[in-house]
Amino acid sequence: MSSYSRFHYIRSCYNRFFSRQARHPKGLFGRFFMSRIFNKGNVRLNGFVRECLDLRNGEKALEIGYGTGFLIQSLADKGDACEIHGIDSSAAMADLARKKNREHIRAGRVCLRYGDFDGEPYAPGSFDCVFTVNTIYFWKTPEQTLEKIHGMLTPGGRLVIGFHGKADMQKKALDTEVFTYYTTQDVAELLSGNFRRVDIREKKEVDFTCYCAVGIR
Repeated sequence: MSSYSRFHYIRSCYNRFFSRQARHPKGLFGRFFMSRIFNKGNVRLNGFVRECLDLRNGEKALEIGYGTGFLIQSLADKGDACEIHGIDSSAAMADLARKKNREHIRAGRVCLRYGDFDGEPYAPGSFDCVFTVNTIYFWKTPEQTLEKIHGMLTPGGRLVIGFHGKADMQKKALDTEVFTYYTTQDVAELLSGNFRRVDIREKKEVDFTCYCAVGIR
């Protein structure tokens, strides 16, 4: 194998490893390295999702894939009488998020679960809003996931999906066997299958654009 081929092979292996860690952080790499990437890399998109979510006093919300728990903490810190739930399939992230939110958990404002969202049972009309940041790329069956979310929402409830568009994602060294890229039109079409109103909002940053897809039940 030539030096050029060896370099590209090593790079491909790293890209796949990194992409799998982004989907499901685990081990020391996930706990210490990916957590820092999530906290730093998601801060602007998290902020935009928080704006679009507009969580109201007394509402019950669920975050799918809460990661380090940064966004849930920022919502709970507002002090509104809201009940914020979360589910994440990474044990490493669940541990970090619980530590970050321990005071809110003790006060009953936050409840975090470890598990796979698609496999967890939720009663119809359980939440006023559901939100998620940078997870749609990993959904195995997005149509089924959206149908489930729709059923979990109260009438008039909302779903907020924070994501980066296909053009920005293609600039990154990511494994396309792990990530599925979406244009804003792709996401709008997915949501329109279940939600009566869909709005794609954008916030331009210097180096990328943040998008929020808002679906109203």
